[in-house]
Amino acid sequence: MPEPFKNFFNRDVIAEMARHIALHEPRFDAQKFTALASDGLDDLELKERSAQITRALTATLPSDFPRATRALVASLRTNPPDESTEWNPSDIGLHGWAVMPMADYIAEHGQPQLATSLEALREMTKRFSSEFAIRPFLHSQPEEALAIIRTWVGDPNHHVRRLVSEGTRPRLPWGMGLPRFVKDPTPILPLLESLKSDTSEYVRRSVANNLNDIAKDHPHIVAEIAERWLGVSQETNRLVRHACRTLLKRGDPAVLAIFGLSKLPLRKIQLILTQPIAHIGEKLEFTFTASLARKARASLRIEYAIDFVRPSGRPSRKVFQVESAPLVGTEIEFTRRHDFQDRSIRVHHPGDHTLTVIVNGHPVASRTFLLVR
Repeated sequence: MPEPFKNFFNRDVIAEMARHIALHEPRFDAQKFTALASDGLDDLELKERSAQITRALTATLPSDFPRATRALVASLRTNPPDESTEWNPSDIGLHGWAVMPMADYIAEHGQPQLATSLEALREMTKRFSSEFAIRPFLHSQPEEALAIIRTWVGDPNHHVRRLVSEGTRPRLPWGMGLPRFVKDPTPILPLLESLKSDTSEYVRRSVANNLNDIAKDHPHIVAEIAERWLGVSQETNRLVRHACRTLLKRGDPAVLAIFGLSKLPLRKIQLILTQPIAHIGEKLEFTFTASLARKARASLRIEYAIDFVRPSGRPSRKVFQVESAPLVGTEIEFTRRHDFQDRSIRVHHPGDHTLTVIVNGHPVASRTFLLVR
């Protein structure tokens, strides 16, 4: 069994935090911090452990925020690597999960000290992402925070450049919402424009995720950007396709047209399920075949969707990609086995489900099957 995520916050990590912070702040009560941060640790989950460590920092660091911040930054591991290098074993200081509660401390106490706080988060993100901690500042002081963040697009460290795009995502999963940017993403678009050709795939992937967030509320904005960026480079093409994944799954006409995904004249369409009843914990096999009515040069995007039964009784559709490539020949054929094993992110429920094959954004065949335990 893999190690539970919550164990990233353990007593060894707490002891290391106490030791390194104490080296840089004589007023820091390392013994009290260790006791508070470790209290009942085994009964807490990951976020609860991090929050408890943050509260312990609040109770033991100086009330002078700039002074406390200097101690936290000084305790960070020296010489953070860039994309082409790794940590030097001789470097000392904190990095990794230990930084998460430190960044949360900045987010909770640093609102009156915006410049000091963002500079600290810029340093922390080189050791562990500050994408969650930066969002309270973007929520409460968007113009002022963006003015500072804008200067980071040319930072030599790719983690800082990624913070620009990841921290400003309107709908960052598990992060504080940014309703102002959900309603109007215009202020963050110049940042994404500046990073679209970044040398780091890590950064470009984040730009794509930001645009995918925007696409959920403003598809026309992302469609316009996709049309402008497509063809800039192979790297940007991959970015654009990833940014448009939600719109492609929705079958957005403008985006389908940008990628040359026209409706194909299919015939002899067959969707065959190996069995009419599927079992939770097992796999359902199905085969799809079709032929093109006439020879044509076309782009091909094949997906299948399943309308899952939910406890509420309303179906919930999820789309799975099969292939995205130029069409070779006139025949389309594929076989897939869909796994109905329960996962932490999806629990299956018995009932009638529908499987639909989608070609270039257009549903072309559907079959209903019964899922049972």
